[in-house]
Amino acid sequence: MDSNKRKALIEWVNSLVPSNSIRSVLDLQDGKAFIQLLQLSDECLVPEAPQTSQQRLDLVKQYLEGFYSVSLLPGSSLLDFKLIVQDSISRKDKEWELGKILLALLEACVLEKKNNTFVTTATSLPELVQMEIMQMLQPMIINAQDVGSHLTEDFADILTKTTVASPVSHQQFNTSLSSEIASPLRMMTIANSPCTPLSALMQSPQLAQKALIRQREREIKKLELSLQNERHLRTELEFDLHEKVEKLNDKDNKIKEFEKVVKQQRKVQDMVDEIDTLRQEKEKNEKDLTRVQQKMNELQNIKDHYEIVEQENKQLTEEFSKMRTEVQTMDSLKKSHEEYRTQCHLKSVRLSELESLIQHKNSELESKNLEMCHSEEKNRNLISQIDSLKKDQEEFEELLSCRGAVNGESMGVISDKRIKELEDEMAHMKSSWVELSTHEQLQQKLDAVSEARNTFEAKFSDVHKQFLEKDSQVDQLQLEVSQLKSSIEVHQENQTELVKKVNDAEQEINHLRQSEAKLISSEESAIAARKAAEEQILTLQKDQSRLQTEFKLTVQELEGTKQASENRRQTMAASIDVALSEKKTLEQRLLKSNQKLEEQVTELKAKLQKEHEESAKSEEALKSKVQALQLSLKQTEILLENDQWTKDNTITAMREELKEIQEELTETENKLQIEIAQLTENKNKLEDQIAEQKDSYVQKIDNISSELLTFKTAARQKENDMCDKLQTVKDENIALKNELDNLKAASEKTVSTMEQKYCKFENKAKDQEESLRKELKALQGKYQWSQHDQESLSEEISDLKDLIKEKCLEIENLQSEILNHKQCENDLKGQVSQITNSKENLQKQLEEMKENMSVEQENHAELVNKISQEHETEIQKLRNCLSAKEASSLDTQQNMETCMNEIQTSLEKEMERGKEKERLCQIQIAQTKNQLAELQGKYDKQTASYNTIQTTLNNELEQQRITTAVLEEKLNKEVQKGQAELSKISAEYNELDMKYRSVTDHERTRDSRMKELHQQISELESRKRDLENISEEKNEKVDDLTGQIVLIKKVVNLNRQTMINSVRK
Repeated sequence: MDSNKRKALIEWVNSLVPSNSIRSVLDLQDGKAFIQLLQLSDECLVPEAPQTSQQRLDLVKQYLEGFYSVSLLPGSSLLDFKLIVQDSISRKDKEWELGKILLALLEACVLEKKNNTFVTTATSLPELVQMEIMQMLQPMIINAQDVGSHLTEDFADILTKTTVASPVSHQQFNTSLSSEIASPLRMMTIANSPCTPLSALMQSPQLAQKALIRQREREIKKLELSLQNERHLRTELEFDLHEKVEKLNDKDNKIKEFEKVVKQQRKVQDMVDEIDTLRQEKEKNEKDLTRVQQKMNELQNIKDHYEIVEQENKQLTEEFSKMRTEVQTMDSLKKSHEEYRTQCHLKSVRLSELESLIQHKNSELESKNLEMCHSEEKNRNLISQIDSLKKDQEEFEELLSCRGAVNGESMGVISDKRIKELEDEMAHMKSSWVELSTHEQLQQKLDAVSEARNTFEAKFSDVHKQFLEKDSQVDQLQLEVSQLKSSIEVHQENQTELVKKVNDAEQEINHLRQSEAKLISSEESAIAARKAAEEQILTLQKDQSRLQTEFKLTVQELEGTKQASENRRQTMAASIDVALSEKKTLEQRLLKSNQKLEEQVTELKAKLQKEHEESAKSEEALKSKVQALQLSLKQTEILLENDQWTKDNTITAMREELKEIQEELTETENKLQIEIAQLTENKNKLEDQIAEQKDSYVQKIDNISSELLTFKTAARQKENDMCDKLQTVKDENIALKNELDNLKAASEKTVSTMEQKYCKFENKAKDQEESLRKELKALQGKYQWSQHDQESLSEEISDLKDLIKEKCLEIENLQSEILNHKQCENDLKGQVSQITNSKENLQKQLEEMKENMSVEQENHAELVNKISQEHETEIQKLRNCLSAKEASSLDTQQNMETCMNEIQTSLEKEMERGKEKERLCQIQIAQTKNQLAELQGKYDKQTASYNTIQTTLNNELEQQRITTAVLEEKLNKEVQKGQAELSKISAEYNELDMKYRSVTDHERTRDSRMKELHQQISELESRKRDLENISEEKNEKVDDLTGQIVLIKKVVNLNRQTMINSVRK
């Protein structure tokens, strides 16, 4: 490191931080001076002073990484903070690393906003120190093209270079003037100049421009971060809205389930009411049990006969069970036969396959036998050839021996070769032969297969015979089974006929009992049912109204949250638009400022040739403009910070509201679950009660009967009660008509008023939207980017936001009024349905009363017949009972005839004993005839009165039907009108929904436009960088020219002085 550079850095740090007296660079190792420098540049960078040196160095490292956008890992060539802490490193290396860190930190502090303290302290130092500082800062401030690329690997090489007296020019000058340029006189002129090079560097427009660019880039990054945060918030809000819509759908499903539960509870309540009526009937029927016992004695004989029939039935069932077992055995035999048949079929298939295999193997054997024959013939031929060759050989040898060719050529070699070839052919033929052993084995296998085939065919024939025998047996069994089935069906038919006859007799008895009980308890049950139904209707109406209110409240809350989220989203979009417009204006200002600076540079070039004074004035003008721009930028920063603060507040409020809504939803869900559990418990209790009451009722129904004399009093009471009921029903119908008319008039008025209000509001909203659009267009045309205009625009935007909020509130009120109107219509529909249900119930009750009256008349007729025949003999009683039963049920005649035959046999024996009693019976018969005449007269009178009452009731019923038909037509017309109005309202709601969707689509297009604008901004930034590079090159050229002009003037002055001195000499 150069000593002058070291001294300059130490003096600059001591002047900035006078409390720390630093003598060498190694004193900076603890990091306190670095922290104090950061606090001087910006107090927000160091909110709390770290305690240890490692913490201080880490904080400085984080600051430099953020400023230069470089990752300073341990061992990096730029800055290595780890070397400072290590003790094993030499002092020079530590001093070098500390000097690099100090240089990078001071350059960053000079380029920060609050650089006045650093600049003023540097300019207050001696001029040589200022020259050193200028030489260290100049390459970083002027030669760098981008803020993030200041810190290069060779940025600290300036610390090793010695100072040069003047800035080196890239232009080449006359070599004769080099000594004069480097002379100490030049240093004197620079020191005596009013503006030192360091102050000129610090006050240069390039440094101010770079500071502005850095601030603008920071602002752009902040705006981009805010945009990303707002998009993220928007996605979160949309997701929350989607979840809430799903929750609403779930709640709708739950409400439907609750409605189903309510319907089931209504059914259960109806069952409870029926049980109450049955209980009342039971209390009355218990009194009549004693009287029914007499009739039970009469039915005892029928029971005895029924027992005999049951015994016969048991015998028949036993026979039927035996036959069923036999049938099952036959079925099992049939199944086994079918399985055997399948096995036989499989074996036949297997036989066919074996036959095909045998044929194939026979063909193969034949082919092999042929090959054997051919091979044997070949062997024979070869053997004959070998024998002939041997003979020839012997003859040839004899000839040779005879001729005496001992020393000549012998033909033994050739013959040996020929013999070998023949032997090879012989071996080849033997290999292709089939041995006799294999041949014999194959023949044995063939014999075994043929024997197995013969045995299998014999077995198959035996099995086939057995199969045919079994088929014949199965056919016989099937015939037997069919006969047994026909006999069983005959027995079953006889049994069913007997059971039907017994059941019909029991049903007739039960029907008589039930009719008697119904006539007694119909009046009380109707009263109790009416009271219970009214109470149930009231409770259900209360529950329904409560559930509807809860549902409406939840829907209103969710709609309010939706609207609030939409309003917030709109405000956020507006704020984003404002921020983008501010960003565009800042960019335009930058462009304008760059243009102005370029124009001023050209003017300065022209003025430099004329006068130096004009250059100073232009510099002052530039400084004032830079200050004005800085003030405007500060104001924009303040506005942006305020906007961010408001956005953060709105986001926190939204999150709190969402939490509250979630808590409320959980509470409502818990309440609904508790209500469901209560309803299920009540349902289970009611079901248990119903089961118990059914059991008790079934046990006691067998002992129930009633007298026929009580029917008269009950019928009279019922007639009176029916008259009272009809009058009450008429009064209720009149009251309901009046209420319906009033409700119709009120609903029509409310609908008309709501439609008028809604039309007025739509017209107002459209007019206000058009006026707002016109105002916005006018404001955009007249908008000028000054502080006063910005404040006025912000006030106008706030007023417009307030107006929009008021309009949203009015829309919410109108929607709530529409919902109330829908609720009124739903209530009217419910009332109409209740009225129709009440009418239907009344009609059902009237029909039941008619049926009861007809049953009573039939019972009266039966009573008269029974009373006329009470005092006859036992034979006549039995015959009358049989005739009555024949009239009631034709199915029981056969059983009763058999019983009558048995009874007649027993009675004929007793007829002789009863002749003496006939005289007394005739006297009693005469008395009973007189009583019957009197009873018939009374009965005729009562029937005439009943007929008159029936005619009056029928007339009243017809009138009520006519009135109900008219009311139903009116109600249907009103319902149709209400449906038409609802369709209109739904159409309006759909239009509003379409508008909302169009707004959302417009927002999407706006987002796409935002993306395009971002792209345009990036392109403009690239253009701006190109312009900055061009402006920097121009400034460098201007600086070079100014330096050259100054040097030339000084050389001219020196030449003049030399000339003057030479002239004087």
